[in-house]
Amino acid sequence: MKVVFFTLYDESARGCRYVASAAQAAGHEIAFIHFKRFDSQTIPRTNTTELEWALAQSPYQVREITAEGERFHPYPSAATETERRLIAELIDQLKPDIFGLTFTTHAFQRAVELTELIRATRPGVPIVWGGIHAIIDPETCIEHADVVCPGEGEEAFVEYLADPKRTDIAGLWFKTPTGVVKNPLRPLIQDLDALAWPTYGADEYQVGYDRVERAMAENPAYICCQFYLETTRGCPFACTYCIHSVCRDRYAGQKYVRMRSLESVIEEIRQFRNRFGLQAILPFFDEILLVNKRRFARFAELYRREIGHPFCGFAHHRTTDREMLEIARDAGIAETSVGVQTGSEWIAREIYNRPIDRAAIVQLTRDIHEIGAGRLILNILCDCVFEQEEDLRATFDLLLEIPRPFLLQLSRLVPFPKSPLTQMKCDLPPLAQHVREFWHLLYLLTQSDRLDDETLVGLSRDPYLREKPEILDSLVFWILHEADPQKQPPAAAQKLAESGRRHRDGTFRGIYRKIRKRFSALIG
Repeated sequence: MKVVFFTLYDESARGCRYVASAAQAAGHEIAFIHFKRFDSQTIPRTNTTELEWALAQSPYQVREITAEGERFHPYPSAATETERRLIAELIDQLKPDIFGLTFTTHAFQRAVELTELIRATRPGVPIVWGGIHAIIDPETCIEHADVVCPGEGEEAFVEYLADPKRTDIAGLWFKTPTGVVKNPLRPLIQDLDALAWPTYGADEYQVGYDRVERAMAENPAYICCQFYLETTRGCPFACTYCIHSVCRDRYAGQKYVRMRSLESVIEEIRQFRNRFGLQAILPFFDEILLVNKRRFARFAELYRREIGHPFCGFAHHRTTDREMLEIARDAGIAETSVGVQTGSEWIAREIYNRPIDRAAIVQLTRDIHEIGAGRLILNILCDCVFEQEEDLRATFDLLLEIPRPFLLQLSRLVPFPKSPLTQMKCDLPPLAQHVREFWHLLYLLTQSDRLDDETLVGLSRDPYLREKPEILDSLVFWILHEADPQKQPPAAAQKLAESGRRHRDGTFRGIYRKIRKRFSALIG
């Protein structure tokens, strides 16, 4: 059988590559068509027309609030007529017996459009949907696909390829003339070392920018930038907005967090490096890399001796201590990420189902700075409908305690469909969006060491800025991006100057004088 795998906005697609390797190992021929690269793009908040268009593409867009504007991960560009023609030509050229589509929730509509194009180009060839959205919402997916994989696919898909006429395969749903056949889930794969490593550099085609490229097949420098590792599957937590909260319930009674042998991890890296090289910092995308001290110490020893390359991963205030950070530093960690999500203990405990210890979070971040365990990256979620202003201030106050500088990744909360958070009813009064944006912009300012705590607290207490966050918006950009004295200050900064000159509040006037002295080229 020949299988063509489609990825949407994700050439890395490690899960799909695992399934493709399993198919290869079973003797099947594979190829990839990657629809669009994972290209992030920032839209200025003042560009309301493009923002409205981008948001209309899907309610599940992954967006980050930055000093420059709204950053989409990835940018949801649609297929042009030229790209649709190129995809059809590739399908005619490759002549597959089976199609496999993998995508996340934000790309659902694009998956529907591509499925229609595939059917029109090669009628009668089965189309299988897999990936995160197929796992979390198979009911919707089976309306469009012939087969849906609502769980791990390495074993189920290979069994299907052996006889595509069967409809009784555990772990797969089938659309038949008499209705949908919903077979039971397969057990979680416990022996991860039994799986073939994800394949890279296969027969791969990228369609985007009105052309077909072969970088994922022929360019080692490009391929190595799509490579990342996971030493485990699963997550020790069950946050209400996350896919793991859904999957844990489905696989109740089974060991959910499973671990690869460290020798297998190291050998995969070594073999990949020998073929393609490694990117500047090798990402480990385990939900938490620094989670088990004994295992991580063994990993660090092997990694330092056998690989010796900068890497990055996640730590957590409940699993990571100072000793583990020292081990990570000595092994070459270049970036340590910490998922804080909120500084509100009530939101964390009652809404997100991830209780926090504020003092432990602060201590972890201080240890990262003092030990030199790479650049500190903090993750914060915003736009939770349950948040009230006291919750936003609690997050702001926590960020003030974090040693600066650090990189803040401020993401708008988009719960997975059918996750517990989407089932929770909020009876609290809605918080005005301009108030939310005021606090979000203040969050961004906390990552820089260019303003002291007194100044930041003063800004947070100013009622004028609270009502007009667009003034703060420009200040954020210039403070985080070194004001250029040769450039004309933007209109919002001039408004800040005007308000500073006429503001009657003594606290704000004092803050304004500090800012004016520090950034005289900005506000004049």
